[in-house]
Amino acid sequence: MTEAMRYAANEFAAGEHGGTHIDAPYHFYREGLHVGELPLDKLIVPLIIVDVSGLVNDDPNFVLQKHHLDYMLNAGNRCVLIFKFGWSKYFHDKKKYLGVTESDELNFPGLGEEIATWITTAYKNVVGVGVDVASVDPGSSKDFPVHKVLSSSGLYNIENVNLSMDVPSYGCTALVLPMKIRQGTGAPLRFVAICPKKLN
Repeated sequence: MTEAMRYAANEFAAGEHGGTHIDAPYHFYREGLHVGELPLDKLIVPLIIVDVSGLVNDDPNFVLQKHHLDYMLNAGNRCVLIFKFGWSKYFHDKKKYLGVTESDELNFPGLGEEIATWITTAYKNVVGVGVDVASVDPGSSKDFPVHKVLSSSGLYNIENVNLSMDVPSYGCTALVLPMKIRQGTGAPLRFVAICPKKLN
């Protein structure tokens, strides 16, 4: 083959729930949608970032509860909520990011069941919840109640979101772009925030 006719190609294999990825509702709820069934109007939506990194203060045992948020979220329209724990900076340090102990237990911050229930009951327009840690549930969780609450309410999760860049809390649009795996319980995801040049 001459250089003029050259082409390049690779093959790859990946789990559904590695790296930045989406959890479809079906992941923890038998009646939930698979990845390939998620409609675009739930994947291109306003973005709200809730920065709780100051509360976390690099504590891997931190669990976010409703009382930590002393305000009501401005989530009147269909949107995706992303909780910023300040953990993106550890992503390339597996031991620190996952909090792996000598007994192989995981230890990183996450959401509490109470706040998941609050979101699904008080904010019916929220279509997805994301975090900059490896799971919406804390690393120490054994029964994954947050996954169960969100999935059974039809919400998807986004995990391992890279929030190392400054993104405004409000005013941006999220492009949630998973691989369209027909029967997928999850999928690798490209998460993009489109923001106006000037935001107050």
